[in-house]
Amino acid sequence: MVDALRRFGTSGRGVEVYFLLQDVAAPQRAHAPLLTLAQRLPSIFLFREVDDPVDRAYPSAYLANDAGGCDFRTLGHRFDGEADLHAPGRARQLRMAFMAVLERARPVSIPRAGHLSGVRAPMACSTHCGETTKGLWPSGS
Repeated sequence: MVDALRRFGTSGRGVEVYFLLQDVAAPQRAHAPLLTLAQRLPSIFLFREVDDPVDRAYPSAYLANDAGGCDFRTLGHRFDGEADLHAPGRARQLRMAFMAVLERARPVSIPRAGHLSGVRAPMACSTHCGETTKGLWPSGS
């Protein structure tokens, strides 16, 4: 996954990847390799912490891409869920829900030392290519 994100982030296509976090410290505790990548490309990989109590309690995880693919897990910590490679309506619905939470979330910076100030596991991630918003975990395209 980190290799796909690295290729995506260094593709030179003006991309941004947003991560919504419910617990800012979780990636550091897990020694997440994504943090090293985010430190190297801080203008590409952007983190926000959910602030609203409803957003903090949200149990699901999902992704959607601009090609209409999506994956939704009712319980984000479990692997079972539903995925579809061509569900543009559902993908659009998930992106809109993500953007609403993203607007309410507060930015979180990743210090060079490798610890986050202020993050429970990722709730969602969205990538942004120019004017096209992609969903949670990029497909690497």
